[in-house]
Amino acid sequence: MFYTIFKNCILKAKNKEILEKFYNSATELPQDYEENKYIVQNNKLVLNPNWEDELKKIEIEKNNNEIKEELNKLDLKSIRALRAGDSEYLKEYEARAVELRAKLL
Repeated sequence: MFYTIFKNCILKAKNKEILEKFYNSATELPQDYEENKYIVQNNKLVLNPNWEDELKKIEIEKNNNEIKEELNKLDLKSIRALRAGDSEYLKEYEARAVELRAKLL
């Protein structure tokens, strides 16, 4: 993968010649390149000093979304159990929901 910087944006392409055709320059991306790991500073590609913090935030958000998805599924199951008058399942689902809510960050 190759990149060039244009108006403070990183433009990427698999083919170096394509970038050079339109922007007159192309440089190979670092092997460890990931979105947001590198930023543009003074028209150069540099490591994002906040990368680890941002990565942690992304992981927390992903985890929270998974928990919320599971809570939604439990809500649907609870509605079904409530309609059927099955209080045993209702208690089980509520206990699981309490556990999940405690894990939300």
